[in-house]
Formats: sequence, structure tokens, C-alpha cells
Amino acid sequence: MARKLNMFGIYALEDKDVMLDLSAHLDDLRGTYDLNLWLEDAVIPGEPWQFHFESRASHTEVFVLLLSEAFMKTGFMRQPEFKLVMDRQKEQKSVVIPILLEQCDWDEEFDLGDYQFSLKDLPLLPEEGQPLKEWGSLEEAYGNIASGINSIIKDLVEHLDQKRSKKKRAKSEESGQVAISFDPAENKANDMEENSESQQEIGQKASSREEAEARRRAEVAKRIREAAEASARRREEEDRLWEEALEKRRLEKARRIREEAALADQQPETENGFREEHATVKSKRAERKKRSRSAKVAKSDIPETKRPEKTSVTAPSTTPAQAKTKVESSGEKPEKASEASNIFTKRNIIRAAMGAVFVVLIIWLFSLFGNSTENEAPEAAATNETKVEATDNSESADEESVTLTEAAVTFAVGDYHQEGIIFELNTDNNTGKIAHLDDAGPMPWQDANKIDEQLGAGWRLPSFEELQSMYNSIGQGADNKGEFTNGLYWSSTPFEEHQARLLRFLDGNTSYHYNRHVEHRSYRVRAIKDFGW
Repeated sequence: MARKLNMFGIYALEDKDVMLDLSAHLDDLRGTYDLNLWLEDAVIPGEPWQFHFESRASHTEVFVLLLSEAFMKTGFMRQPEFKLVMDRQKEQKSVVIPILLEQCDWDEEFDLGDYQFSLKDLPLLPEEGQPLKEWGSLEEAYGNIASGINSIIKDLVEHLDQKRSKKKRAKSEESGQVAISFDPAENKANDMEENSESQQEIGQKASSREEAEARRRAEVAKRIREAAEASARRREEEDRLWEEALEKRRLEKARRIREEAALADQQPETENGFREEHATVKSKRAERKKRSRSAKVAKSDIPETKRPEKTSVTAPSTTPAQAKTKVESSGEKPEKASEASNIFTKRNIIRAAMGAVFVVLIIWLFSLFGNSTENEAPEAAATNETKVEATDNSESADEESVTLTEAAVTFAVGDYHQEGIIFELNTDNNTGKIAHLDDAGPMPWQDANKIDEQLGAGWRLPSFEELQSMYNSIGQGADNKGEFTNGLYWSSTPFEEHQARLLRFLDGNTSYHYNRHVEHRSYRVRAIKDFGW
């Protein structure tokens, strides 16, 4: 008859599936021992955990602890039930087997009142401390754990059997020596009596076992009903919350569509305004250029002021014959005529000198008039050139205003753009990356890596760094404008050879990495793509 063995599993709510998978891989133990595996409620953070039946703690030979980050956060290690388990380990009545599921801070010391304790003192599985989730093959990992549990239980059973044998011998020694009879008939009668008593004892034990089994089945059925009812209530609540979230998302999406439609209607008007403004500037520019050309033509048409030609003034002269005739006709004497001739000559000289002075004066006056006219013409031309330069400057200012108006369109993190929401911007504030408005999945990593086939060209699975950027800009690390859930999201970044990294958006936890080649690992995907203005 197989030896009866009780095993108790203690785990966090997030690791319930792992506990069930491990139970399914303990068939070899069930073939060797009469194994009874008790799985009560999972440990929940912030809530006290207790045995449903306190007697189970005192009748359990093997306690299995599933160590994960979620389990370490439950605070179970500081509850009285954990001290009860470790007291049985210390008294060698039970054995505690910790199973490491993922990398976490499990190797710390605990103060249990009258003694210090650390999980490092226990036989950790799988072998060599490699976490279950980091094995390339889960079947191989579960096989390693089952083999380790079998070896530990074998040593425990031998120890317990030796301990029980010692107790029996001690009890026999306390009751004194046993009388031995040499009469065959008496020995046969004694044997028959002992066999009868043994059969009665076996019958009583079988009856009590059946009663205990019936009670256990009733308790199990009751727990199953309670669990089913709780699960149904939880599903109803989750469905209600999911419907509310979907309705909220539908309303938000409709609002965004209306806003985008309004912006699309306004955009042609804005573009028409830009075109009209640009056409106005061009017409002003053409008009100013025309005025500039007219001013240059006017400058070339200004006539040059000519200097007045010099005029010679010749005093009237009298020939000597005329003078002699005049003297003779006058009847004057030669002396008087000679004197008169001298006087006449002097007068002619004075007249010539005065005429020359008059000519010089006229020339000077005309020269003054000519200079003033030439100076006025360059001044007018200079004035026209100044006006042309001012026109050119105003034109360049208009061009700058048009350039500034056209470059005024910029983006910011959190804006909705091209069926997504901006979570990263480059230094020009016109290019960057957008995240899709909705989650995809849950799905395996192979399907997540081909998300463009589902959403269209350009969409892709984000890297681990891009996931962190989304968490810090539009996720729970900021205002969660991207409406991320609190669960895990795939990234394209590998971890070692067979795994990929994930990010938990509840708190930004970056320690998750799971096998990317198995179908049952399904998580959410938030696709991204690059954009440019």
C-alpha cells in the first residue's frame, strides 16, 4: 500500500496558472505515494491569509512556495501562518520547497521572533537557481522541478519512518518485556486473535478514511461552488468595467474624429488665407518694382543744363581816314586834330576795357546758374534711389512675414495626429513617433512582431526603450492619455536567445521577459510608427 503524503501549495494570485501546471506534472509522485495536493485561496497583497482548515497545517508533510515578484509583494513572509510553516520545518515535521519562477528579491532574512530565517537555507528548485520562466523549454523545467520534489520527499519519508520506528521501540520498552509462549495451539490462537483485531482495526481505519474522504469531497465541492460564484461575480464586474471602458473609448474616439473633421474644414480656409496673403505681397512687390523702374527712367530723362556761349562785345572804332576827314571837315588845325586823335584813342581803350569787364561778369553769372542746375538733378536722383531702397527693404520684410506664417505649424507630445497620439518629438518639433490609439491582442510575440499586417504599412512593434518612452510621456508615468491598461506589453527587444522583454504599465516594472516562441504567452501590443511633416 502506497504511503499517504499531504502537499500544500502557497502562491500569489498571478501565479495560479503556474501552480496548476505544476500539479499536472506530479503524476510520477502520485504513482509512488498516495499524494493529496491542497490548493486553497491564493495570497493577495494587503489581505491576511489563513488556512481554511487549521488541521491541514499540522498534517502537511510538504509545503511548496512559488516565489515571484508578485508573491514577495504579498507580505506573506511576515504573517503568522508563515511562522507556523517554518516552525514545522524547524522541528523536522515537514519540508518547505521554494520554487523560483522569476528573478526577484527572494534571498532576504526574516525575523520569526525566537530565531532568524532565510529562504537560502531551503532546497531551491529548479536546479542551480535558474528561474522557471528563463528555461527555453517549460516541459523540461517542470520535469526538473518534479524530479527535485521526488528526491526531497524520498529523504523526508525515510526520516519520518525512522522517527516513527524509534517511537515504537521506545513505547515498547516503556511497557516492559513481552511474554513468549512456546505452546503451538496457544500461539495459533493468539495469532488468530491478533489477525481479528488487525482486521477490525483495518476496517475501522477504512471506515474513518471513507468518512474523511467524504467530508473532504464535500468541502472541495463547497469550495468549488464558492469559487465558481466568486468567479462569476468577478467576471460580471470585469465585463461591466470593460463595457464602460469601451463606451468611454468610443465616445472619446468620436470626439477626436469630430475635432479632426473640424480642423480639416478649417485647414482649406487657412490655406486660402495664406495664398491670398502671399498674392497680396507679390502684387505689392511688383508694384514697388514698377515704381522703382519708373524712378530710374525719370532720372535718365533729366536734361543737362548747358552753359551759355561766350559773346564778344566790340566797341565801335573809327578808322584814321575817317578821323582825318572828320577833322578836315571840321576845319580844325592839325595840332588840334592830333590832340583830338589822342583823346579818341584813349577813349577807345577805356571802352574796350569796360566791355571786357562786362563780358567776364556775364560769363561768371552764367557759370553760377549752370552749377546750381546740375546739383539739383543729382539730388533728385539720390532721392529716387533712397525710395527704391526703402521699397526693397519693405519687400524683404513682407517675405519674412510670409515665411514665419508658413512655418507656424508645430506639434507637441500628447497631440492626436495620423490615427495616433504623439509620444516622441525630434528637435524640429515637426517629426517624431506616434502610438496607435488602441491596444491589439493579447497575442503571442510572433503575431505581435507582424502587427503591420493587421494595422497597415508603417505600424510596428515598439522596442523596449520606446515602450518606456510611451509609459513616461502618455502612459501611467504621466497622465495616461494613451489609455494603457495596467498589464504587460510586448516589445521587439530580445532577452537572451529565446525570450523578449516586456513592460508592465501598472508601475513601469521592467523586469519581465518571457519566451517569445510559445503560443500560450499572449500579451498586449501597442503599435507605433514614425511621422514627418
